[in-house]
Amino acid sequence: MVKKSKIQNNYINLSDVMRVIIKEKIILFFILLISIITTHTYASFFITKKFSTHVIIKDPDVIFFNRINKFFENYSKVEIFKLKDYSENINSQILSNDNVSLFFNNNKNLKSSQINQISINKLMIDRKPIHNGFQLLYPEEVDGLKLLNEYILFVQSKIINEYNDTFDKLFTNYIEYLNYQKQIAERINLDFPQTYSNNEHISGVLKNNNDISINFQSYVNENYTSGTKVLSEKILISKKMKQSIGSNNFNYAIFLEKAARQSVHSPNLFKITFVGLIIGILMSCLLILFKLNKDKI
Repeated sequence: MVKKSKIQNNYINLSDVMRVIIKEKIILFFILLISIITTHTYASFFITKKFSTHVIIKDPDVIFFNRINKFFENYSKVEIFKLKDYSENINSQILSNDNVSLFFNNNKNLKSSQINQISINKLMIDRKPIHNGFQLLYPEEVDGLKLLNEYILFVQSKIINEYNDTFDKLFTNYIEYLNYQKQIAERINLDFPQTYSNNEHISGVLKNNNDISINFQSYVNENYTSGTKVLSEKILISKKMKQSIGSNNFNYAIFLEKAARQSVHSPNLFKITFVGLIIGILMSCLLILFKLNKDKI
């Protein structure tokens, strides 16, 4: 008999539950009401509204990079940027925390409190990253469309300066290298390209030349064997190429799709209020269980 009574005590009688609900209906109603009002108020006044916008950028013209790569294809001592490197570079530069901080902190239209609420990420659609796509998250009071477009142009300008500086140094070093090779050709009186069948003659000239000390075998494949005439022409072409790069500074129309529309990114007010309703129901259930146990005791 004792065991039977314990088993019966483990079951909840629906009639008892209804009795508690009817008896405590006012308290239960206020629990639900307070939960809904609290979550609604919190969502309205304490959760900052955030919006999002996005851009999609274009890769630069491959023809320009192919032209440079072709020019240096026989000059292995110089590293040349290829299109892939540029694309990876501009993607990483846009997402760089240093660039984001530099641009936003120097923006006079932004307050420090707003900067902490702004972030830029890869654009994701259906959880898949979009090639060359970037998304900006920002608070309601910020003009995110203008901000994102200006930031992309800022990064492009920064990369343009870096690449122009790199190519300028690249050609400067290359021209110096050709001049050095030309000096070698002049000292051995080599005006025209030399075939490898005459390498022994050149080796003898180098060894007998007291002005320079050089290991012939290490230079057998170097450019001085082209002769002074060819090297002079290469130097002239390199200087013209350097000047043309100065005018072609990657300043292409970078936007495939500019930031032109925004969408709400913060949690939906209705959903948050619904969560408050669920919390209120759970608290009401706990109160009912407490009352039932209290009555049994």
